[in-house]
Amino acid sequence: MNDQNLANEHTLSYEKNTITITAVVDTNNFEENSICLTLSTGKLYIKGNNFSILEINLGKGIVRISGKLTSLDYKNTSTKIGLIKRLLK
Repeated sequence: MNDQNLANEHTLSYEKNTITITAVVDTNNFEENSICLTLSTGKLYIKGNNFSILEINLGKGIVRISGKLTSLDYKNTSTKIGLIKRLLK
């Protein structure tokens, strides 16, 4: 597996109220109860309580957050972009 493939693979772990997310491209919104991140594969919306930033390293694509997680919502943008490209041909 080359470095480009590793950069596109997304992982999420949640242990002891710490959320670690990889393949993060940008942080769109960060509030105490909601977070929106742009991943290499689309958007990730996180809801919960008492979020605080432990680490943001967009160069490595890593975000670590502490807080209580209540929901995750993924929006895959690659499917929409592919459809739009096909329609515009």
